[in-house]
Amino acid sequence: MFKNVRTNIGVELQQLEGSTLYDNITSVIKDSEDQLLFSDLFKSMIQIDRNFLYDNITSVIKDSEDQLLFSDLFKSMIQIDRNFDQLQEYSKEESNVNATTIVQFATETVSHRSTSVKMLMDKIHQYITPKVKYIYHGGLLQIIANNTIPQQTLATLFDNIFLTEMKGYAVVIFSYDILEIYDEGYYTKERKLAAKIFRKNLEKVIRMSVKLFDYRLNQYEKGRLPIAVFAQNIIKSGWKTLEDHSDLRLNRTTKQKQARTSRKISNTADLFWQLEGYVSLISFDVYAKIVQSNANYSIDKSRFLDFYSFMADIDKNFELLVEYTENEDFTGLINLADEAISSKTTSVKLLMETIHDHINPNITHESGDGLLKLLADNIKLSDEMIDITGQSPNQLLYNFFNKIALTQMKGYAVIQFSYAILEIYDRGYYETESILANEKIRKILKELSQETIRTTAKLSRHYWKPDPEEYKRGEHYLEISRLLQGYIVNEKVLSNDGKCYAKCEQFKEVNIIKCQNDPFCRKQPRCSGRVYNCRYIPVEDMQIGNAMPNVNNSKNGRVYNCRYIPVDPFCRKQPRCSGRVYNCRYIPVEDMQICLAPAGTTRRYNYIEYKNRNPLGVKSTCPTPLINVHSSIGWCPYCMCFCDEEGPYSDRYFSLKHRQKAVSDVKNNKVVTGIRFAKKNRMIHLQVQQGEILPQGVINVTSLEWVPVNKFKISDRFIHDQQDYLRITSRDKAVDLHVIEVDSRKKYQQQVLTGVRFAAVQSGINRNDKRIHLNLEIKMTKYNFKSGELFINRGADTWYRNIDTEFSPNVRTRIPTNDLDVPTRAKSKNTIVSNGDQYVEFTHTDITKDVAQTTVPFIDTQDVVPKVPTPLAGAGLYYKSSPGYGGFIGLKIVTYDFTPHL
Repeated sequence: MFKNVRTNIGVELQQLEGSTLYDNITSVIKDSEDQLLFSDLFKSMIQIDRNFLYDNITSVIKDSEDQLLFSDLFKSMIQIDRNFDQLQEYSKEESNVNATTIVQFATETVSHRSTSVKMLMDKIHQYITPKVKYIYHGGLLQIIANNTIPQQTLATLFDNIFLTEMKGYAVVIFSYDILEIYDEGYYTKERKLAAKIFRKNLEKVIRMSVKLFDYRLNQYEKGRLPIAVFAQNIIKSGWKTLEDHSDLRLNRTTKQKQARTSRKISNTADLFWQLEGYVSLISFDVYAKIVQSNANYSIDKSRFLDFYSFMADIDKNFELLVEYTENEDFTGLINLADEAISSKTTSVKLLMETIHDHINPNITHESGDGLLKLLADNIKLSDEMIDITGQSPNQLLYNFFNKIALTQMKGYAVIQFSYAILEIYDRGYYETESILANEKIRKILKELSQETIRTTAKLSRHYWKPDPEEYKRGEHYLEISRLLQGYIVNEKVLSNDGKCYAKCEQFKEVNIIKCQNDPFCRKQPRCSGRVYNCRYIPVEDMQIGNAMPNVNNSKNGRVYNCRYIPVDPFCRKQPRCSGRVYNCRYIPVEDMQICLAPAGTTRRYNYIEYKNRNPLGVKSTCPTPLINVHSSIGWCPYCMCFCDEEGPYSDRYFSLKHRQKAVSDVKNNKVVTGIRFAKKNRMIHLQVQQGEILPQGVINVTSLEWVPVNKFKISDRFIHDQQDYLRITSRDKAVDLHVIEVDSRKKYQQQVLTGVRFAAVQSGINRNDKRIHLNLEIKMTKYNFKSGELFINRGADTWYRNIDTEFSPNVRTRIPTNDLDVPTRAKSKNTIVSNGDQYVEFTHTDITKDVAQTTVPFIDTQDVVPKVPTPLAGAGLYYKSSPGYGGFIGLKIVTYDFTPHL
């Protein structure tokens, strides 16, 4: 197995001098692969600055207790390094080292003291794959998975762990050899046990790293059998390898019976090891954190601790069963069997009943509920737990069921093998007890399944990506730009005849042809589109920096219908609106200073400051010279309008179904497992993650990949608006918010998500009032749950849509987005606002808060992928915001419902 472990980082290699240590170790190691491994290890030792690595990791992890755990891990690794180096020194100076010193070193290495190499290796492994001791940490690998640590650093950490484990193993094996050389006893069995434990521990670490960080091996298995199906198969078949003891009563020797039972135990263990990784993706601390939100936390915490402790005890009994079998420790097996079926409260038999009592709602508890219901209630009350769990509430509870079912099946295996072991050694006949045990596990699993179905039916299968710690542009979100952006312009620039009437509001939609001798018009970024909804803005003695001379306004009052228009400096200084201007209105500009945004950005103004008024926007250090603006340039007022301008600084295009269908490779049996927004060539696309689906809804984790988007440009030939892409405009700016999900509870009509796409849907009461909405559609494909095959024949695929509008019988309502601030300025977390058939419109931010410079809402581009890969049954769009802020449009998915198959 070790040949699959790879180091994938650049390291410095140092050649070791002296081969005495290598020769002695490889003489003890019989396995050819292990010899080759140690050959490579000794020829090129990895020298990594652990202090640098430790600093890199702890700088990301903020929790002080987690940092202490990492500190202890690194200290243990360093101590093993020192023992390995000490062994090297003894090997080089073998003839000069006192025999007592070497024996003392070897004895200490394999002792049960906490500082021995043997115990340090166990300690490191417990940190990585924890038992009850680290119940609220989930292991160091889980801590890493919950923090943003670079992949390169993770690979380096795993290399360190693997190397330390191998060093420790070398020291332990050689210490046994030393003790035998100096007649301190025979350690063949201990050496063999150390090798098995080493292999098993390394394998668990590798499996955990593969699952959590995509640190893949070449020969990692394709998928895992769900626990529910595994248990179902066992019950249906009666699991002859466990229940049928008749072969033990045949005329065979005890040794033959031992060998036969050992093979059965080994085969059973292999089945369970396959399932172990499936349920270890989410550590128990996730469930404990959910319970912490409950008002009766002190009571529930105790119950969860006890519950997990009982499960861990059954796991330990199963591991001992396998360990004793592999080591042919028959005395240990007999003692284990006696304990497992005894009437002690710590016996496996009673532990199974205790676990079931914690789940069964008919048993009286202090909280009055079983743990499944308790967990379900807490999930419903805590939307923020989606962030902790990385799963939909329904999916989370189903995986909790998997954990419990697997533990109960392990307990059942221990009990059945205990009866078989006791029969082998003539300790009685247990045929009746074996039958009763089978009936008992049937009852336990049946009631567990029924309770799971009852509780999961109340839980949502929706999953979305909550807010990150800090939204970063390009990483977590993207935005539409220069759509209805605030634009200051003098009225004479808007007028066809160059005259002004102090009525900004009359300009609802105009094109700006030229600046009419207005200098400020030419200095600000031009609006090359249309200008909308202008309003009056007084600008008496308004300064726009030192980029222009002050204009002395020597007259009071306003003069209308002036034939002579003096030069307006501001018109020539701001970027011109080359589009259309809409909805102008008056804006006061007395003693006003305008901070123009630097060239190359999507903003025109950073902020506007008044001498005796509150500023517009957020004042900060201005990257450009301030511009002083004075009113009554030619006795014409200034207006605040909204410029709708397409161009190189305006990204406003969504890929539509005729050009871009984000679909999985159905022909190769792949389904959608996640979705996200992606921006290519200024075009916003839907992108899907796909994975191969196997029988019983299992996803092949090694097949997960993002499907490349079909990149194209709006300037390409044969590309048309509202067919291949949708251009967001002042009129066509609505996004429909809904989630489409297909009922997967019908056992024989299973469908899974295989595609998503955008469509342009027409809204309006007549042709003259036509408006276009951006609308999400999903593709579902028929699926055979038992065989794992997708249907690819004609009619197997169906595109589902929801085209309700504000004029439909099922009225789609608009979510107000007026007068809002930039979403990334929010101090509190965003919460989902949309609910059912609604829509949201792209618009500008508030004039006072942001000078109307930003288009909101933003678009959340985070990967919407559950932590545990699963098939999906739907998808949709939602809108979330914080009060007073523009919010985000995000993607939702609906996880598959497995309860019909329990």
